Amino acid sequence: MAQLSNGKFFGVLLNNVNGEDAFIRRTGPSTTAEVGHNLIGGIFDFYFFYSGTAEEVLMKYHAFIGRPYLPPMWAMGWN
Repeated sequence: MAQLSNGKFFGVLLNNVNGEDAFIRRTGPSTTAEVGHNLIGGIFDFYFFYSGTAEEVLMKYHAFIGRPYLPPMWAMGWN
């Protein structure tokens, strides 16, 4: 997720089943960074989510992939 210069937000989902190396590198001032991916191959599925607020982008993302699941306490080692 990132914020654009106009104040709006966007998020990107990259779906790929092959191996990947991801990196984040500073490119200038402390507020500037470069995000990169080294992918071996395969089919690249990119999904873009754009909205006015970060919360709306997350809502669109979770509507697409599904909501997080909270397992029962016994599944996490609790008696």
